[in-house]
Amino acid sequence: MKKEDIATEISALFDFINESRDQVALEHDKFQTALTNTLRLLDESSSTLIKMKGNAKALKSYLIRTSTEIRNSSLNPFDGIKNRVERIYELLQAL
Repeated sequence: MKKEDIATEISALFDFINESRDQVALEHDKFQTALTNTLRLLDESSSTLIKMKGNAKALKSYLIRTSTEIRNSSLNPFDGIKNRVERIYELLQAL
């Protein structure tokens, strides 16, 4: 392959990394907001919790689910990065 092909792949990888990073940051911000709001409600005697007819166990479960979703969304982009780096490696091997 040509030098231009490698440069194109690397440029695409940079774009992908930046997009992935932005997405991960958004997911973490979402979780931080959920965590902050939920921690305010965890007290069983909280008037807000009582008005919502909620319980601390349900809120804790929500946090665990959200944490798992964030973990997955944080790790998935790295599979894409790995695939792109492998493609670049293949291009280099072909030179």
